[in-house]
Amino acid sequence: MKKMISADEAIKIILTNTKLLPVEKIFINKSLRRVLAEDIFSPYNIPFADNSAMDGYALKSTDTIGANEKNPTKLKIVGIIPAGKVFKGKIKSGEACKIMTGGIIPDGADCVARKEICKEENGYVYIFEEVKKEKDLRKTGEDIKKGECVLKKGTEITPAVVGVLASVGKSNIYVYRKPKVSIIISGDEIADIDEPLIKGKVKNSNTYTLISMIKESGGIPINRGIIKDDKENLKKAIKECLNSDIILSTGGVSVGDYDFTKEVIEELGFKVHFWKLRIKPGKPLLFATFEDKLYFGIPGNPVSTMVVFYNFIMPAILKMQGKNNIFLPETEAILDEDLKKKDERKEYIRGILYKKNGKLYVKSTGPQGSGILKSMVLGNCFIVVNENQKFINKGELIKVLIYRM
Repeated sequence: MKKMISADEAIKIILTNTKLLPVEKIFINKSLRRVLAEDIFSPYNIPFADNSAMDGYALKSTDTIGANEKNPTKLKIVGIIPAGKVFKGKIKSGEACKIMTGGIIPDGADCVARKEICKEENGYVYIFEEVKKEKDLRKTGEDIKKGECVLKKGTEITPAVVGVLASVGKSNIYVYRKPKVSIIISGDEIADIDEPLIKGKVKNSNTYTLISMIKESGGIPINRGIIKDDKENLKKAIKECLNSDIILSTGGVSVGDYDFTKEVIEELGFKVHFWKLRIKPGKPLLFATFEDKLYFGIPGNPVSTMVVFYNFIMPAILKMQGKNNIFLPETEAILDEDLKKKDERKEYIRGILYKKNGKLYVKSTGPQGSGILKSMVLGNCFIVVNENQKFINKGELIKVLIYRM
């Protein structure tokens, strides 16, 4: 195991060790943003039969040749076809059926004269324009053909996908399971949300931030509570998380006297793949595996937690669910200030991405301390300064990762 690795090396190791979760069968109303684990074929044509795209009159197009305002075509109305009804007769020359949108086109008719170009009077309809063959018809199978693969395995389910599933009669579908993600917060200094804040304590923001980000990523968060800085307590807590797919612990991954995380997980049989990255913030990130379970030891500073989650943990959660777009959206923007950094770590600067005169610009949110959580609220992106960059001039193009649209 290398002492310190790059961000690119880290994400490659993480994703190599991230496996697709098993599938489960669910009702389509619960499937939004899940990923299909099967191909979906249509058992029938959609539309099932030719039907009307307009309210109007079904007729033979040849009957309207030469029709105009002064010389309209006059046809006898022989029936009315509401949506969902079928006319049992056959349209002959000189006849028409009044038809509603969605009504089945009767035998013998080959077009619909929309209501706006017609006038009905005493059982007859007058058509004041020529109507072309197949005008305002929805043809059998024009949307979906019988036997067609309408949705492929790996499709992320959107409202439109749910509509297609319903239209082909697929009420229950196979999707990849959501990952269960356990959260352990360690530290004697942590006070929970309802506890009084006294000198020497800090409020537990990480649990609630992580719960929100896990939900946003499609995972199922499991709050395992706050663990004191005690090796045996931490070991017991991690053992209790082994029924999860991912374990996240914050704090205890640095080099202090009470930082036990790496030692504990090695004693429990986890394989440590890396510990410490050449990034800022988030340097003391630990990644380990136990069978197909992933373990992330995250630094406890609130901003470090969020930076590490968005760039290294979220991609694993999304990959487990079968998703293809697993990274933050990326773009380039014009830097609206000078930026400099001191060391050779990749830096994720909280930034504000905005448009001015039709171009994208970006600037930092201000002070970048890893405990300044407000900067994540003020910003909407990370300005990415690569390892070999020391100074970036105002006006240069720079890479941006968007975490909030």
